Amino acid sequence: MSVHAITIGQIDLPINKIYACQTQQDTIGKNVTQVFVKDDEHIYRIPSPLRGLFAKIDDPSFLWVDKNVFIHKNHIQDPLEIKLSAKVTLYGNQFKVSRRKMKQFY
Repeated sequence: MSVHAITIGQIDLPINKIYACQTQQDTIGKNVTQVFVKDDEHIYRIPSPLRGLFAKIDDPSFLWVDKNVFIHKNHIQDPLEIKLSAKVTLYGNQFKVSRRKMKQFY
């Protein structure tokens, strides 16, 4: 998937290596999505709303876990963590899982 990243330019991101996408959590980053990629320490900032990026990816392996986050379900290492703490940890980054979205994991 080819996207434009802020300060970097056009990049190719392999969909199977993307493990999470999240809306940037500040007022400056409105309509900016952070893309977390496995084996890459850089967090890419995409000038696109989260829902637009989700539609562009169009892969059933991606699941919404909160209104501001979706993840790739194949990267989940500890599904019990979701049931016990309503959080999911992917490669050192922790994301909240809303109660409504927890049903899709069991």
